Amino acid sequence: MDDDSRAWRRSLLTALGLSAASAIALGFSRFAYSLLLPAMQDDLGLSYVEAGALNTFNAVGYLAGAFGAAWAARRWGPGRPFAAAVALSALTLAATALPTGLDALSALRALGGFFGAFAYILGAALAGGAAPGASPERRGVLVGVYSAGPAAGIVLSGLAAPAAAGLDESGWRAGWLALAALAALGTAAALPAARAATPPGAPRSGGRLSRADALHILPTTIAYTCFGAGYAGWTTFVIAMLKAQGGSETLASSFWIVMGGVGVFSSVLWGRTLGRLPSNRGPALAYAATLVGAMPALIWPGPVGAYASAVLYGGSVMAGPSSIAIIAQRHLGSGAIAAAVAAMTVCFAVGQSAGPILSGWISDATGDVSAGLWSAPVLLAGAAVASLFQKPPRQARRHG
Repeated sequence: MDDDSRAWRRSLLTALGLSAASAIALGFSRFAYSLLLPAMQDDLGLSYVEAGALNTFNAVGYLAGAFGAAWAARRWGPGRPFAAAVALSALTLAATALPTGLDALSALRALGGFFGAFAYILGAALAGGAAPGASPERRGVLVGVYSAGPAAGIVLSGLAAPAAAGLDESGWRAGWLALAALAALGTAAALPAARAATPPGAPRSGGRLSRADALHILPTTIAYTCFGAGYAGWTTFVIAMLKAQGGSETLASSFWIVMGGVGVFSSVLWGRTLGRLPSNRGPALAYAATLVGAMPALIWPGPVGAYASAVLYGGSVMAGPSSIAIIAQRHLGSGAIAAAVAAMTVCFAVGQSAGPILSGWISDATGDVSAGLWSAPVLLAGAAVASLFQKPPRQARRHG
């Protein structure tokens, strides 16, 4: 094995370790809420608006964390804030099992989003810089490996959370404790990878995002905002919709596992594909595929529609975060990557904050949870259209 092959293998292992953090930040802290939500609604008497608000608090915390992540990278480098955020995310998951009131749960959901944003954004910056001299396709693979983390988290939460939740009377508290235990294991994998990605003497990362750079990637940012709103509304309430359609607990958990399992493998394929495609068509394709994936469960109530959505939606939803990381690498200098990912994640978090509230409001107004989920295809269509306006990298235009 030559030096190049060994270096590439190390980069892959580093991205794989870092992906444990993305599993914690999104797979456990955000997505798994949907699995435990029906039991939380029954136990705590939550309306759909209140249930959506809990995920909105998580998104607001994510928004605050996105603002702070780029600053922390400039101040201390990405490694130390990343490590602290991953560990605190695991502790927050454990604490979520304790409250009995909406206020305390809201605060913990916000904290989980805050630490999750730090972990995900700084982890993406570390993964993106794990092989700085690699080809665009190889860098796309690294981003795909990192982005497979949330999908793996979906699978693990689908296996562990419902089984654990059945062990206590509330139907949900033990589920959060099981997620915290998995997060502790993930932290043990992520921290050595962060050290490998930031060797001693490495410069602190994080230049500022210039106004010209921000305007250049504005179509991608708008698209990512729409994507955040659409995906968050659909993901928050899809399990509640399946159960309202008469689906069993087995259907709900198997839907979740299939969705995550497909996402693990498709994330790597999407990373390679997005690394090859132009900066406008790649994200547009990813958002359009997510839109198509959301439709079967809405159109055909029952197991066939559910599993079709699990495969199609799970096979495309994590391509959104992959696409913005790839565009940041492709269009901006290395010093601005963390700042760009953070800025786009701020806008994404705004969308995430609005999506569950919008879906919950429509569901409460109509008395039909599936009615609220129809907002997702509309928002995802907007994301696909906005992406098409993204221009090529400016360097390529100067030399093209």
